[in-house]
This record gives sequence, structure tokens and C-alpha cells, in this order.
Amino acid sequence: MTCHGETVKNQNEFWLFYTFNEIGHLGQLKINDAVLELADYQDKSECLSDINADRLLNGAYEGNLYLRVTDKAIGADEFEVEVMGTEQSGNAIGTIQSITKSTKTIELDTGEGTDFAANAFIRVSGSTDGANDGVYKIASVTGDNLVIDATFNAIKSDQLAVGGTVTKLTTKEVTISGYAQIGQLFEIEDPTNKWKTIDFVNVKSTSDPTVGSSLDVIMLPSKADFSPPHGSLINFDNGFKMTPGTTSKAIANKFNPVDHYKRIRGENTFSVSQFYTVFNESLQYLRDRDFTLKVEVHEDGAANIKETYFLSKVRLNVPLNVGGDGAEANVDADGNFRDFCIL
Repeated sequence: MTCHGETVKNQNEFWLFYTFNEIGHLGQLKINDAVLELADYQDKSECLSDINADRLLNGAYEGNLYLRVTDKAIGADEFEVEVMGTEQSGNAIGTIQSITKSTKTIELDTGEGTDFAANAFIRVSGSTDGANDGVYKIASVTGDNLVIDATFNAIKSDQLAVGGTVTKLTTKEVTISGYAQIGQLFEIEDPTNKWKTIDFVNVKSTSDPTVGSSLDVIMLPSKADFSPPHGSLINFDNGFKMTPGTTSKAIANKFNPVDHYKRIRGENTFSVSQFYTVFNESLQYLRDRDFTLKVEVHEDGAANIKETYFLSKVRLNVPLNVGGDGAEANVDADGNFRDFCIL
């Protein structure tokens, strides 16, 4: 019911921007079952573009780190996720004196054990044979000896010589809302001095996650990326359509039209129309090039943004349709995109 004098706001205005800088994928946590293991997280930071890798290394990502729901929508229950990594200002580091597989112990240099505590996560780097490099959870600390929780990740081999380091990881919790949809984003808050690396993502042990879902760690392009020379507002657009492809196929059983659903690969398609302007400001400029599309949703034409969509790896076929005298020239483009997210 609308009271006298109030304005009914039901008109949304969509602003389209593009950039040639891509959405960065730092890693993915696959929730295969109720028991999460180290192998459930895949680090993909080596696949970052040079621009995104530099932004993470130097803390210049402008708070654009998020967890993205993928593969399957979240069930009714919210759950907590622990994001672990290092900070720009540095984390506690110990020098490995020895590693003993039988006692699950990492011995540090004198006095360095005080910087570590039970249940903390650590990263081992530069062990003498490389076999023990990775992320571990500390079960207990005795003096300068770290006893490792083998149920999370077990020590692979003995190391008798001095070599390598142990880095204490910073942890920030992120709440994934119940019923969150595929593509929905959840901000990874900065630690005190911004992230330098994201090493691992883990569902908190007290949480009940949605089995079959996955969480991507992503870095969105900065606001400046959607301005020249890296990108621009798409002017004179005349409507667009994005269609995330279904990943489910209905399987019938006798006269029951839907007995269950089978997972299939979806095809994500996108189309957009524009009144033709000059080449450098038209969709012709984007023909057959990979770019990231940002769609801002403004309520009733106001400046405030209700929500923002990001489409990655967009590539368009861009025909030019020119009418007769006095008619408009239109660019009606269509193509595909890899995935999308909603902020």
C-alpha cells in the first residue's frame, strides 16, 4: 500500500561498463562432503594476470576480494568460512631446525615457538626436499616444537638439517548466508594491514556447509578499470539480455515428467543492442575480444547503486545494421560469457 504523497519506485536503470582487465581467480574450495580436507582447496593464484598479481602483492586491490558461490546454491543453513593468508606488514616466521614424521613435530629456532599457538594454521615453505611444503594446523606447542594435527595434513618425511620457514597465517571469518544463490558474492574483510597472499580457505569445524557447493576466491577489477584507457561506459545502449545456462536436465521416469535432475554443462549467452556512434565508442570496438562487463542497477535513475553484476570472459559477435535514409544504425551484438557474480 502506498500512502498519499509517496513515490512508487519500480523502474530500474542499468548502466553498462566494460574493461579489458579480467576478474582474478585466486582459488576454489570444493565442498564434496561433510569432512573437509586440505585437498578440497585448490590454489589458483599462479593463474592471476600480471595486473591482479601485482595488486595482491602490494595491497592495491581496493578491498575487492570476495567469495563467490558456485556449482550449487546454498541450503537453508548459513555457515562460517575461514580465509587464511599473510598480511602486507608481515606475519610471524620461524626457522625450521628439524622435522620428525613419527612425532609429527616441527622444531623451530630457540624462542620462536612463542609466536605460535594450538589450532593456528601455518604454511611451511622451503623444506629441504620440498615434500613437506604446504599448509598445516597446529595441534599443540611445547617450547619451540610445533606438534602438527595429522588429521588435517600429515608430515610427509623427516628433515634432519636446518632449512625452510614456518609462517603463521592470519585468519578472517566470512559468513555464507543461507539460501545464497550461485554467483552471489561475500566480502573477504581485510586484516589489519591488508592481504598479501590467500593460502587456504576452510569451512569452520562448527559449521554445517552445503555439500556439493563450491566457493571461488576472486578479485574484482577496480572502479578505475572501467574508465579509459582500460575501459569505458557503454553509451547509447538499447537493451541487453544475459542468460546463464541451466546446469540441470530433467530426467523422466515413465509418466513422471521429472524423476530427478542430471548435471550438465550450461552455456552462458549474452546479447546487447546499441545505437551506433563512432567506432571507438561502439560495441564494434569490442568485437572478438575478451572483456569484463559490469552492470550497475540504479533504482529509479538515482545515483545510488542497488546491486552490480559482473560477467567474465565476455566475447561478442558484433554485426552492424544500417537502415535507409533517416533510420537509425544499430549494433545488435551477441556472444558468450564464462561466469557471473552479483554484488
